[in-house]
Amino acid sequence: MNIIELTDVSKTYERNVKALKQFSLSVQEGECVGVIGESGSGKSTLAKLLVGLERKDQGDLSILGSTVSLQNKKEKAYFRQHVQMVFQDATSVLNPKLPIWKSVIEPLENFKKLKPRYLDKSPDSALEIAKVLLNMVGLDQQYLQAFPDDLSGGQKQRVGIARAISLSPKLLICDEPTSSLDVTVQKQILLLLKELQQKNQMSIVFISHDIRAVVFMCERIIVLKDGEKVDEFLIDDIYSNERHPYTKILIKAASYK
Repeated sequence: MNIIELTDVSKTYERNVKALKQFSLSVQEGECVGVIGESGSGKSTLAKLLVGLERKDQGDLSILGSTVSLQNKKEKAYFRQHVQMVFQDATSVLNPKLPIWKSVIEPLENFKKLKPRYLDKSPDSALEIAKVLLNMVGLDQQYLQAFPDDLSGGQKQRVGIARAISLSPKLLICDEPTSSLDVTVQKQILLLLKELQQKNQMSIVFISHDIRAVVFMCERIIVLKDGEKVDEFLIDDIYSNERHPYTKILIKAASYK
């Protein structure tokens, strides 16, 4: 079953800048799909469209088999429950005036009747839910009362991930989630995302310019160039002679082989 599907979606900005051109994407349950391309390829626009931060100009968007309109309040809430995002810079989604535990559970405040899958029983308090979530991302409960400025970049990203999975989404959009971190922390975050995907049976769209990270995370890769999909393949076929010349350039530039 497809968790999300985009069909012939296009997005044009001012001065006729075509960020996406008839782009199609489908993500199956439990699948991790990578989207790779250089700066200006359309990756950021795609991420924003996938979480409803931008409106498409044309094409169709469906979640769990149902076409949704993000202009419809009820359909938008349904979409937001099932699709969440891990941002490149976790600082941008953490209120510096709120303790970490409040930031982590903030999405749940809009879905008060929802019982997330990670809870074995009804929690005693919101603080207990936050404790469970921090534990899931490898942070000790001592960070519950901390503030964003007290945390390192890697710890903030873990908090951002905890916040993103608080609603037990079906799909996690990861937009360059490791690009602002040092190499050691990058690996830790990638391992964490992979573990959470498997434990929670989530699907992931992993968007990055780093082909090494995409290869580590994903079973299928889509290559974007100038707003168009120029290649799509299973990870086992990465070195096939059928790869698009641009894909070969990206692989060579990363010195992956």
